[in-house]
Amino acid sequence: MAKEVSIKSTKNELLEAYNEALETIKGLKSTDRKVEKKKEEEKKIVESAIEHSPENIIAR
Repeated sequence: MAKEVSIKSTKNELLEAYNEALETIKGLKSTDRKVEKKKEEEKKIVESAIEHSPENIIAR
């Protein structure tokens, strides 16, 4: 049998879809933050490596 559509069931379906989308967005934001943090750490490592390059060590 086909599911009977009522105003209340439609609202509940919309609310469920909204909550699912909200959780997905929250997950994406936390993933983006992790990626940004990792890039920042890699940048710091590269900067540190540049400071300790053979040319800089010899010049000191």
